Amino acid sequence: MKAYNKRLFNICLYSALTAVSVCTAVLIMAHIGDVFRTVLRALGFILNLFSPLFIAIAAAFILDPVVDFFQNETAFFSKKTKQGKYKKRIRGTAVTYIVIALLVLWLFSLLFKSFGEGLGQVSETAANFGSDLKDLVEGIKVLVKNTGLFGDSDRVFQAIESKINYDSQNWLFSAAANMQNVGSALLKLGIGLVAAFYFLMDKERMLERVKNTAEVFIPPKILTPLENLFSDINVVFSGYIAGQIMDAVVMAILVSVSLWVLGVKYFLIIGLISGFSNLIPYLGAVAAFILAVLASAVSGNITKAIYAAVIILILQQIDAAVIVPKIVGKRVRLHPVIVLLSLSIAGSMFGIIGMVFAVPIAALLKLNFDRLYKKKKDGID
Repeated sequence: MKAYNKRLFNICLYSALTAVSVCTAVLIMAHIGDVFRTVLRALGFILNLFSPLFIAIAAAFILDPVVDFFQNETAFFSKKTKQGKYKKRIRGTAVTYIVIALLVLWLFSLLFKSFGEGLGQVSETAANFGSDLKDLVEGIKVLVKNTGLFGDSDRVFQAIESKINYDSQNWLFSAAANMQNVGSALLKLGIGLVAAFYFLMDKERMLERVKNTAEVFIPPKILTPLENLFSDINVVFSGYIAGQIMDAVVMAILVSVSLWVLGVKYFLIIGLISGFSNLIPYLGAVAAFILAVLASAVSGNITKAIYAAVIILILQQIDAAVIVPKIVGKRVRLHPVIVLLSLSIAGSMFGIIGMVFAVPIAALLKLNFDRLYKKKKDGID
């Protein structure tokens, strides 16, 4: 019997593995669409399954600096006691949640007041809004009919109205069918916010536990670069989120004040929606433009609608060219020119999603480039 040839066995094994890998790659490429859809469904399932955890992590990440601020600023309310190994931030976390709840209630009260003096006038204001909108449509009908743009304008408008009514009914049926999904989403949001409270309160203990677990299962050569990467991500994204929220607040104030001076109805609602929609590129601009023009037009004042459109366009240009580069760029330590270039390039290549992540990714690249430059300059390998 011939002796076992280890070298020949290894060659056969590697050849078989290579053949299997090539066949698998060919099959994947031949069915790339099905594979991609399967991966997306799997990711959607995981995101839905662990959505409360993701909500908790995101909320804790965003609120962490706020908790630190209130923990330090409210220290005089509590007596100094001996601290253990881990410092709990019960007071700062509780104050943060109370302040957020009060702000939400205050905003809701302002929204209700913007519809009229008290809740009793909400229905009356809604009816007036519908009446104004109907008058606007009738005016457009007369204008189109006088211009002779369509041979049979009545039939055109009837078709448009039928389409709107059909879509509205479908939307109502769909909304009624999805009420269960809305309740489930609210439940997940509530669970996530409760979990975020404990994350924020026991931050030091949890981070220490994660670090100790990582040191046991991950080799030091891999763990050190990972720690540096997560540290950079924390610095960059926390600064980016803070800058984006500040930009949203500034734009909400500017839009609200500008429309209030112009005498546009529902100026506060439009300002809040457009300001915080500004967190997503283009969405804030589109929302502000449509809502401002519509609110001005339903009053029958076309001139006011034109002024509102011009004001929104000017504010959006100021936001894109001045406010975002200054506020967000300062938070992530990027020059305003780099912020503008990163938004432009990422928007051209990847659309809105690219613009959302353009600035933090550019900041991460700059941070690592500066670190590499310093090492090369100091002669460190």
